[in-house]
Amino acid sequence: TGLDLSQDMVAQAQQHHGHLERVHFVAGDLHDAPLPPNSADHVVAINVVYFWNPLLPALNAIRKLLRPGGQLCLGLRDRNSMATLPVFRHGFLTYNGPDLQQALKTAGFVDVRQQIIPEQSINVMGQVMHKTGLVITALNPEVKP
Repeated sequence: TGLDLSQDMVAQAQQHHGHLERVHFVAGDLHDAPLPPNSADHVVAINVVYFWNPLLPALNAIRKLLRPGGQLCLGLRDRNSMATLPVFRHGFLTYNGPDLQQALKTAGFVDVRQQIIPEQSINVMGQVMHKTGLVITALNPEVKP
């Protein structure tokens, strides 16, 4: 199941991938997702954590969607990698890793782990850019009987 705030993105995703079995896309706000609580085994969010402002309510909304023991996986580039991009001068959030890990713990996630992935990409001018990617995983705690 894919969730996106943009109806246009949902329509494009449906157009490209809607023919696949067990693939479903819905438009909606993460904070009031049109999905049942505890309905997700895994949540994967790539390059979107920058827009979750404030962060804690978004993490709480994800915990609500995850079943007990479910896993969250966040993919992003670190603060230094994003600092040079003009769009980030407009109030988007950036992280260096430990700060995002702490926010996840504050939101009640457990077993928070980080993997650092060095990247090299080419910008539109043909220059090599050295970036640092982060993959941060965390578990929604198991409910104790």
